Amino acid sequence: MAKIDIQSFDAAPGAAHGITIAYANSVAGSYIRVGISKAAQQTYFGVLLEPGKHRFRVEVDDDPELREYAQIELVTDAGVKDAHALHGAGFGSVVLKLVPWISPQSEKIKSQPVRADKVSNRILRLTLPAWAQPGKAQAAPRKIGEGQSILDELPIRK
Repeated sequence: MAKIDIQSFDAAPGAAHGITIAYANSVAGSYIRVGISKAAQQTYFGVLLEPGKHRFRVEVDDDPELREYAQIELVTDAGVKDAHALHGAGFGSVVLKLVPWISPQSEKIKSQPVRADKVSNRILRLTLPAWAQPGKAQAAPRKIGEGQSILDELPIRK
């Protein structure tokens, strides 16, 4: 018998190491979900965020030069009008559930990591994926069986 060469599996860093964004549907409607892992909270804000205590102000601009970014600002004052509440997501993670500023053609877009740049102790600048950028929402890829048949494009033989 020959020995089998066993090797370690190197996976790409997952959502547990940062900030993610997704487009989801629930019974109440569609929303954009921004997730912040426990590790990211410590890295970017120096504390673990508490849903009852911390809130975020979120800014997205449709200017062509700025639409690829979202800015989130940590707020501890509950009296701030345009601040959004956090929700617990398990394992120390928290999420923001926001009314969509775009209208993608898909009912659900899986969670994907986003790049975060620290602007200050309380502000992060997130680089949005193309589907989440205002004015750049793309149609969902077609599934097999949807759309026009490729046979319709062939010349008919007589």
